[in-house]
Amino acid sequence: MRSDPDRVQDILEAIETRRPRSTRAGAFAWGIIGTGKIAERFAGQLAATTSGRLAGVASRSLDRAEAFAGRFGPG
Repeated sequence: MRSDPDRVQDILEAIETRRPRSTRAGAFAWGIIGTGKIAERFAGQLAATTSGRLAGVASRSLDRAEAFAGRFGPG
């Protein structure tokens, strides 16, 4: 069995090869699960930073997810 650091490195490499290209150089793509108050605060702060962008949102309601994405948009 591989050690934890090796497994973590494998995961990081897999993420790097699958990461979508950012419209902001070096921005980390975030996905948010949920559309509540905490998610709204996080997405609002994320929009104010250059180190991250909203890549997607998930919700039990498609209407709420689309409305949330419309407010905070893909970055």
